[in-house]
Amino acid sequence: MGQPLSMDLHRRLLAAIDNGMSCRAAAARFGVAPSTAIRWHDQRRTIGNDLPPAGPAVITRVCRFDIRAAPPAQARRA
Repeated sequence: MGQPLSMDLHRRLLAAIDNGMSCRAAAARFGVAPSTAIRWHDQRRTIGNDLPPAGPAVITRVCRFDIRAAPPAQARRA
């Protein structure tokens, strides 16, 4: 996965598109993939602002048998 891009770059790229540049030309000018410029432009059109979406949802695994959470066997018998 690539590194996150700055909000400044995000806004400058969208400003270039607003000034008449195509998504592909703006992507080439700012050194990002054309798909990134198209996605940012589509997101702004659908959401209505230029804020990037929240980061990916963090999915954590929960182990049913977490040894650290269970008290020692001898303590349970008492």
